[in-house]
Amino acid sequence: MPGLNHRFALPYRRLLVAVIALLSLQLVLALLGEPLPASAASAPTFMQVQGDRLTLGGQPITLKGSNFYPLGISYAAMWQNWDPDVTRESLQRSQALGNNCVRILIPFAPMFGWTNTVDGSVLPQYLNMLKQFLQMASDYGQRAIVTLFDQEDFAAPGTKDELRQRRYMSDIVTALRNDDRVLAWDLHNEPDNYGIWGTKNDPTAALTWLNRMHSYIKELDPNHLVTIGMGRRESFYQVGKEGLSVLDLSDFISDHSYNADALAEEIYELQERTGRKKPIILEEMGWPTGPSFSTYFNESIQFDKYKKTLDVAKSHGLSGVVQWMLFDTEPQGMPPWDDYSLYYGMIKRNGQEKPVAKLWRDYYSGTALPPAATTSNNSQPRLLPRDNMPHYIPETDHYIGTPLWEMWRRAGGTEIFGNPLTDVFLSEDIGSGRHQFTQDQDKTPIYQYFEKMRLEYHPERKKSPEWAALANSSSLDKYLFLIDVGNIGKELAAAKGYNFASGNRTQADSAQYQWFTQTNHALQEPFLSYWRNHRGNVVLGSPISEPFEEVNFQNGQKRLVQYFEKSRLELVPASDTVPSYVEVGNVGTEFLKINGWIKPDRQYDTTSGLSPDPTTVAPPVKQGQPAQVGSNGFASAAFQQLWQRTDAPVASGQTSRTWLWGAKPLGAFTEPYQDAPGGQRLVQYFDKSRMEINNPGGDQSSKWYVTNGLLVREMISGQVQVGNNNFLMATPAQIPMAGDAAGANPDAPTYASLQKLVMPESKQPDLSGKAADKFLQKDGTVVAATGNLAGKVSLSHFVPDTGHNIASVFWNFLNGTRGPVFEGGKLINGDVLDWVFSVGLPVSEPYWTKAKVAGVERDVLVQAFERRVLTYTPDNPAAFQVEMGNVGLHYLTWRNSLAGS
Repeated sequence: MPGLNHRFALPYRRLLVAVIALLSLQLVLALLGEPLPASAASAPTFMQVQGDRLTLGGQPITLKGSNFYPLGISYAAMWQNWDPDVTRESLQRSQALGNNCVRILIPFAPMFGWTNTVDGSVLPQYLNMLKQFLQMASDYGQRAIVTLFDQEDFAAPGTKDELRQRRYMSDIVTALRNDDRVLAWDLHNEPDNYGIWGTKNDPTAALTWLNRMHSYIKELDPNHLVTIGMGRRESFYQVGKEGLSVLDLSDFISDHSYNADALAEEIYELQERTGRKKPIILEEMGWPTGPSFSTYFNESIQFDKYKKTLDVAKSHGLSGVVQWMLFDTEPQGMPPWDDYSLYYGMIKRNGQEKPVAKLWRDYYSGTALPPAATTSNNSQPRLLPRDNMPHYIPETDHYIGTPLWEMWRRAGGTEIFGNPLTDVFLSEDIGSGRHQFTQDQDKTPIYQYFEKMRLEYHPERKKSPEWAALANSSSLDKYLFLIDVGNIGKELAAAKGYNFASGNRTQADSAQYQWFTQTNHALQEPFLSYWRNHRGNVVLGSPISEPFEEVNFQNGQKRLVQYFEKSRLELVPASDTVPSYVEVGNVGTEFLKINGWIKPDRQYDTTSGLSPDPTTVAPPVKQGQPAQVGSNGFASAAFQQLWQRTDAPVASGQTSRTWLWGAKPLGAFTEPYQDAPGGQRLVQYFDKSRMEINNPGGDQSSKWYVTNGLLVREMISGQVQVGNNNFLMATPAQIPMAGDAAGANPDAPTYASLQKLVMPESKQPDLSGKAADKFLQKDGTVVAATGNLAGKVSLSHFVPDTGHNIASVFWNFLNGTRGPVFEGGKLINGDVLDWVFSVGLPVSEPYWTKAKVAGVERDVLVQAFERRVLTYTPDNPAAFQVEMGNVGLHYLTWRNSLAGS
């Protein structure tokens, strides 16, 4: 299960979830329908091991399943808020995806309600609930792997805690030891992520506990297999003082791996360590598709990770794959926090399947298991749903939790705020590309974006004296005290480059006119009445513009609008059936899109966005003026910081890998750029790229404060970008993309060679799995690669936005490059690449070429991306087979040749 730190969800989260759920737990009897009829086998059939295969009834089987929680009721809440109808419907969805098994985790701890707090005995209603679940799963063709423990306390022998743990296990295992709806007992979920094994890598106490409990469960139940799911590869091989490892204690091996790129090596090693005499299942695997602002977690990458994983499962003969998890899970806490551990599902929270669901259904098959012989008709009281659950908005697949929910619904709901575009997160997470959003409520404000506004929750205000008078109030003022409406109207106007001139006061304040001294703008009809009737002073803010006509970003129609600090009001034109009316504009949606913080509908014009509309072409401009640099050679501390993160460890010899930027900075300039302040931006060139600061007054904590030039696009198209939509027309760069300079490398393809190959009509279909077998000649002609090049590299990832396939060697490099990096003044092991930021999307297919490198002709695979060129040279040492092309140096040479043209 996604777990500690480097894993995906903190285990303590489950405790928090359970506490919240338990507060509102109410048991009530409810009538349950009869379970679906099942065709029972004549006698129980238990899963067995035969060599490296799992068998059932003497026949080899392959497991295919999900770590299971019902839709909308995750973790401990599944049992504490038991809903048979939702569980049954969710198991039916699981069966429809081809699953023959599920894995369930029983929440052992008195606080979860399962056990008597004194002796650890299991309460009868929960044992009956488990049996009811097993029957429902069996009705839908699935048997269960039952995980018994998932906690930190590896109790010492003879202690009260151990006696409680043994009693709990005895009650469950004894009741089900003859039940063939159970496939196996998973003794403990990821013990290597708990206790001192997890913190200090000392497995002694945990392995001793596992050894005792393993012996005990085997005494209780001679029928079922026993396994232990492990979170880290190396943990399988560590030996306790009894001389046994987890490999020895497991009848079959349960590997938890979320690293699809390294999985083949991991499975191979496990097979060798066990002498290929034990079955191996991948008991947990997966990839998330969120949260909202993530560029690293999305449906495309999830699909790719699943494909790689299932390919390994097939090629290495695994006995099964159990993915994590069937449904995206609901956020927890008040307010409910956004976190990427919520998005591992193959099915969204609104019930819609993600693309990976079809892959899972069609690409990997499990064995159709015979019906279990065990049946039961135990009814179980339904538990009432929690009354403090966050409110789910299916239209946008997000949650609103108290107190934001109360503010939202009381102050206007969808009319004023629109639907949520995110769950809640800390303000410092915005646009950060973080892989894990923090839940530290000591840091504020806590943000939630809506279609029309942004709410900012300040829980620290509860400590102020003013709160005492409001805490027990039921009025909206209570929530307005804790929650601000963000100044998103001002921020959007700034992002769009608006610089509103002050208005002129024309009359005294009246029922039809109001002047705002603080912003020097007036408010009158058609917007004044709406503003006054909807708490304009606190919700909409003061006007920051006069009314003017603006093209609506969603429908392309002109509307009369007026910008306010926190919003924008719009006059919707009259139609044949509806008179004109005022509404709050969707500034939240527009703001997130314009900043690239939600996934936009990418639209590429001619030549994949490389050729602008001719009317936007600017007059020719000369090369920029040299900029002042410090003694370290950098023109900006921000440039130096970005370079140091990845390339300082290389420069100092602390790691050996290809440069991301280059050994040192090259020239720095103030170059013309019409949309930068003063029409100039600061840039600095490196061998591999160019850094840019387009807005010196921008947020320096944003990763987009320093941007990466779209140099490759410019050199292929022959168009120098001198504004957001303005270009200098030139000629494509006749510079070799790989190898030596043009004079010593005359036959190598250049950037100009690709010009016709990035046109829209040259877009390719998804060719994932096919060979990268095309050869590019200097004249731009593409022919079939010959010899051993044809099957040397495959295509592994398709980017529909640009219509190009990424070569496997490049995709692995983009997503799997880790090593020493400087962060926060410390050298840590981390991801070297944020590939969308630093490399961009592919603008060509990968092509084999011939290029001279140090005077020697070599085979080089080349692929152009928006910002970089990647090269693969099979003859290079492994660490340098994939490298960044010298795009920065090439561009600087090309740009200098254009100066004054």
